[in-house]
Amino acid sequence: METSVKDKLDGYLPNISPTPISIEQFLIMGKIGAIKEKDSFIFLLAEMSIRLAHTVVDLQRIPDELKEMDDCQFIINKYTNSFEELLEFNGRDPNESQVLEMFEKFLNTFQARQADTVPRMANACMDMISQRGMGLDDAT
Repeated sequence: METSVKDKLDGYLPNISPTPISIEQFLIMGKIGAIKEKDSFIFLLAEMSIRLAHTVVDLQRIPDELKEMDDCQFIINKYTNSFEELLEFNGRDPNESQVLEMFEKFLNTFQARQADTVPRMANACMDMISQRGMGLDDAT
């Protein structure tokens, strides 16, 4: 893991709480023209950085027995890679259409990349149980 990424994970991002958003705010933001792409980019970049940092840190806290499973390692790597890719947008000019297009591509890739997270983690749990002869309560 790159040093600046590790610093961000060990430093301030996991200590910042995500912005709470109400259903009303979601509906307002979802209306066409209610929010500019630039504003959406700025908001999503900040919020996703915080939320992905929390997720990666939480994944690192999974018990070692579960982290040793291939599917679990795959998930941790996917989220860490997504976090690293997201950080590349810091300092980019949201007024440039190319930046917004790249960010949209990142969002689509991120969504597709995370689609199988739950089944893979369930498989990792089942592998841990079968390979180690232990249940989830036995992991430390």
